[in-house]
Amino acid sequence: MDTIGRGIIAGFIATLTLSAILDPMATVARTADVLPPTFGWLLHFFVGSFVWGAAFASIHPLLRGPSWLRGIIFGAGAWLFVMVAVMPLTQAGLFGWSLGWGTPAVMLCVHLLYGVILGTVYGLLLPEEESEDDDVHHGDHLHPVAR
Repeated sequence: MDTIGRGIIAGFIATLTLSAILDPMATVARTADVLPPTFGWLLHFFVGSFVWGAAFASIHPLLRGPSWLRGIIFGAGAWLFVMVAVMPLTQAGLFGWSLGWGTPAVMLCVHLLYGVILGTVYGLLLPEEESEDDDVHHGDHLHPVAR
């Protein structure tokens, strides 16, 4: 399985897990009144699986630490993108402020949880020779203080 394929699988599993637990897309679609729920769900799974999953797979080698931590870092970046680029397009304003002050906080938690699931699943899908366990044992990429 190639890198992007692992990312898409990990993204789908992370999206499915969050959807089952939190139902975020339907809530946002209803609150912002921008998308029909069916289209919202399709968009949610497409972006979570293909866009974010493939993007994570592409930048995974550039990030440091175990995959779950790389996922958290990625999730924080995805949250920032959504707050600055997507929320204003949904008439929710920058950082979704028109939906209330809790919106950015809840969305941050959702994206960090997505990131940790994405990173963990992606790490489990890595072939043994590519796993970050090798990096930890050899310390090739670590800062001298971390060795």
